[in-house]
Amino acid sequence: MIKIGVLNDIHYDPFYDPKADTKSFCWSSDPFKSKISWRLQSGPLKEATYGRFGCDPNEHLIQTIMGKMTKGANIDVLLVNGDIVGHDIAVKETWNLPADKVEQYYVVLKDILATVGSWFIKENFKNSVVLPSLGNNDVKWHY
Repeated sequence: MIKIGVLNDIHYDPFYDPKADTKSFCWSSDPFKSKISWRLQSGPLKEATYGRFGCDPNEHLIQTIMGKMTKGANIDVLLVNGDIVGHDIAVKETWNLPADKVEQYYVVLKDILATVGSWFIKENFKNSVVLPSLGNNDVKWHY
């Protein structure tokens, strides 16, 4: 019997701040210094180490999920169905960003894909065949 695991819409967010609110996507500041409609947070909230409803997941939550998936599961094939990168990291044309800012976002996007691929997936699913695909948040230009 072949055991198949599926990961959908990871949306890993390396900028997650456990004390930031959802108005700022749980970012304490704009890491790119270029958002058109950046909204400041209302103030520090109770710490949400594993995430906050309305925000993309952080490293702690993803590592916990990966650990639970691999504990005694012996997954043979892992399907990773895209949307690995968090929201608002793939550039939207409506932002009208200069080329250097677009490249800044793209570097971060590629780093996230590499991190999730090599750190989260490769380390946790060493003996599994991994079949990845890309989603609309995993490419340079959000579509």
